[in-house]
Formats: sequence, structure tokens, C-alpha cells
Amino acid sequence: SEVVNTSLLTAVTIPMQHTTDKLEVIATEEGIAVGDTPYDAQAAGKINLRTIGVVCGGFTEAELREAGCVAVYRNPAELLAPYKQSPLTSS
Repeated sequence: SEVVNTSLLTAVTIPMQHTTDKLEVIATEEGIAVGDTPYDAQAAGKINLRTIGVVCGGFTEAELREAGCVAVYRNPAELLAPYKQSPLTSS
């Protein structure tokens, strides 16, 4: 069974929820989070946001995908290089 650090997950989820509450004009299915930990992806998933992972946070691609990332890149530069083909431009 998977062990989840709920204190870290809560610490990430609360600010994300507060932010999305302020963006009422954007539906969560239209937004996307970018994170470098499994906790980022898990927190975003709790509020129905898809997540792009970047492995520069010290976690592996497999860990980020297992947490729910829809795509994983080595770093932000790799994410932005093919911007038009990335999940950032698709809904």
C-alpha cells in the first residue's frame, strides 16, 4: 500500500484551492499545474487539475507519473521548447 505524507499534501492543496477559488472564470479542466514533486500532482488532482511534472525536483519520472502527472519533462526549459505540442496548449 502507498504511504502518503498528508501534512505535505495538505500544505500544497490548501494554497492551490485558494488560488483556484480566486480564478472563478477558469474551470479546473481548463487549467493545468506544473510541479516537481508527487505531492504537487496529488494536490492538484484533489481539485481536478491536471499536472505536468518536471524531474528537477529530485523525483523520478515514474514517481511523478504514478502520482498523476499527464506529462513529465526534465526541466522547465524542456517543457517550453515544444510549447505548441505540450499539454500547456491543449485542453
